[in-house]
Amino acid sequence: MKHTYINKRKFIRSLILTTVITSYVIALLLVITGNFFSNATEITSYIDYEVRRGDTVWDIALNHNPNNHDVRQVVYQITEANSIVNADIYPGQVLRIPWEVEGNE
Repeated sequence: MKHTYINKRKFIRSLILTTVITSYVIALLLVITGNFFSNATEITSYIDYEVRRGDTVWDIALNHNPNNHDVRQVVYQITEANSIVNADIYPGQVLRIPWEVEGNE
């Protein structure tokens, strides 16, 4: 009889521990994703940029990132503003580049 009681206690402890750890992991994921999305930027103006031979969207984002935001966000903004699919750009193409950005960083 005592043996069954100890097994039930161990089971309940392990269940509680598993629940607590799972809750912490979920909370951590929510904080991480919340911080990523809360740093979203508000675009206040654009500049025009003519694509040159050898340019990539990533390079353009690196060179036109005045507030040193996450380059991935700038790449996303450029591709969205210009309806770019698969980062296909060509020399002579004029892109709208977000210039003045305000974020929560």
